[in-house]
Amino acid sequence: LPLAKILGEKGRVLSFEPDERVYPRLVDHVKLNGLTNVQTFKKALGDEDRTDRIYFGGGFCPMIVPLADDTTRRSASGNIEIVQGDTFFARERLPIPHAVKIDVEGFEYVVLRGLCGTLASPTCRLICVEVHPEVLSSGVSPETITDLLRSFGFGEFKTEPRVTEIHVVAMKPAHTL
Repeated sequence: LPLAKILGEKGRVLSFEPDERVYPRLVDHVKLNGLTNVQTFKKALGDEDRTDRIYFGGGFCPMIVPLADDTTRRSASGNIEIVQGDTFFARERLPIPHAVKIDVEGFEYVVLRGLCGTLASPTCRLICVEVHPEVLSSGVSPETITDLLRSFGFGEFKTEPRVTEIHVVAMKPAHTL
């Protein structure tokens, strides 16, 4: 919402929220703030089109991938729709974004893989990813994520470790942080 206000009518925000409990709140907040430059989608981005579930409990925010060793993670929402990012953008004729923000509780690598073409485009110049090392898929590390971002042409990185996550901000060369 703050970015949509900053961008004003000349900008456009595309927001993805798959959770049936959270999505109506997102839509309500957009309306309450009188924002006409925000387009919402009740979908998750991923690397393939499929349905899945969001899991709750265990001290983390809702997650698409349940933790195998977390016995407190017991409840799941109804099915959610996951769409392959690049294909969805093309199918819906959405513009390549100038900036992307990702906060998906351990699903970061899957979202990034699904946006390969979008993120490799010279039009996309800034990415902010909240990386959750404790809940990443097996074989995926924060370094795997930054290496993938480098393969898309991002070269200027600023990382900020937090208690349970790492904030990664990266830009394409010729732009400054």
